[in-house]
Amino acid sequence: MSRLNSNEIENIIDDGAFYHLYQPLYRLADWKLYGYEAFLRTEHLNNPEVLFHNAREFKSLYQLDVSSISKAVHIHQNKYKKSNVKLFVNVFPSTLVHNNFLDFINEFVSTLLVQPQNIVFEINEAEEISDFHSIKQVISLLKTQGFGIALDDVGKGSYSFRHLVDLEIDFIKLDRYFSFNLSKCKRKQRFIKSLVEYCDKDICLILEGIENEADLAMAKMLKVPIAQGYLLGKPSLL
Repeated sequence: MSRLNSNEIENIIDDGAFYHLYQPLYRLADWKLYGYEAFLRTEHLNNPEVLFHNAREFKSLYQLDVSSISKAVHIHQNKYKKSNVKLFVNVFPSTLVHNNFLDFINEFVSTLLVQPQNIVFEINEAEEISDFHSIKQVISLLKTQGFGIALDDVGKGSYSFRHLVDLEIDFIKLDRYFSFNLSKCKRKQRFIKSLVEYCDKDICLILEGIENEADLAMAKMLKVPIAQGYLLGKPSLL
């Protein structure tokens, strides 16, 4: 099926007819597990992006997004509640500025007894940030509660250097373009080196899409703190 109608989307959300695959992230300094990123999947569609697209079309994106967050965190909590293994969950900018989102977060924390310091909200690059001021306010409130904030796929989507500077994020997730042939591309090496220096102690740089040992070795040589990719682990059930 390549498209869903409004009723089908509502049924998926109401029935929780989706699940998550979790891809590991590792610290390159000591090869220890740092966390997981959760990816939504459903048996109703091969491409989950179509589900989000249809949900946006039928004004159900917020409901799908928060339902996905709740379920992903619940599964992660069951296994890693007493550890420091972080969970990176995707969230759309429109969800962050939704009138009900902060109420959802407060109830979410009190109900699941979530440890906010282990949850990182990845701002999804597939949707442009239209209300910059409101996004900054919400990010500030989330950080006050202890949640981490990441920009996803930096270098691919709509995020600019302004977003990196002004949003006071905790993590930059660099798009897989920069890891591909990293061991052979001097320009990518220089760029990543400069970004590592920029991030210093204030921001944690994560390099996505590591798929071969030479590129992984170069990432470590460039002092990239965290890496993610098929070489380190494919998305799978927890």
